[in-house]
Amino acid sequence: GGTCAAIDLSSIGNRQTTLEQWYSGFMYILSGGLGIRDQINAVAWWKKHLFLSPLQRLGEFIEQVVLTEISEDIIVFIDEVDSVMSLGFEADDFFIWLRTCFNQRADNPLYRRLTFVLLGVATPSQLIQDANRTPFNIGQAIALSGFQLHEAHPLLQGFTDKVARPQSVLSQILAWTNG
Repeated sequence: GGTCAAIDLSSIGNRQTTLEQWYSGFMYILSGGLGIRDQINAVAWWKKHLFLSPLQRLGEFIEQVVLTEISEDIIVFIDEVDSVMSLGFEADDFFIWLRTCFNQRADNPLYRRLTFVLLGVATPSQLIQDANRTPFNIGQAIALSGFQLHEAHPLLQGFTDKVARPQSVLSQILAWTNG
């Protein structure tokens, strides 16, 4: 019932990527994932707003374009979030901006339709480096652990006609993959 987009942050860049490139890359991938890149000419829109900082441009893009062009719920999956720790600049402002989008829900009903899902191997406290900034505490970390044999039991059906000892094969796979 909503529109989803997935952004793999590791595909945007690393230490050689500038702040400008990173934010414009984020917006470009987001607009493509939401299916609005060509409708609004995302590149021209970004250039037209050069008088704003890259973060302000992203914020304005979300408010002026994404939330007005798309009328249903919007879920943005941000994968490899831990890759921001290897950028040549601090990403604190990006995460503070995500918190601001969440806080906007109280004042602007449009933001109630916007959800960001952060995926990666970083804890929330690792995402904001500056101890003087407000902690990134609006999310909920979900600690994952590997499957135990009893949890992976439904997968045995896939091995039944393929191998002589399905339980043994599944046990070995769980051992190799650490669950």
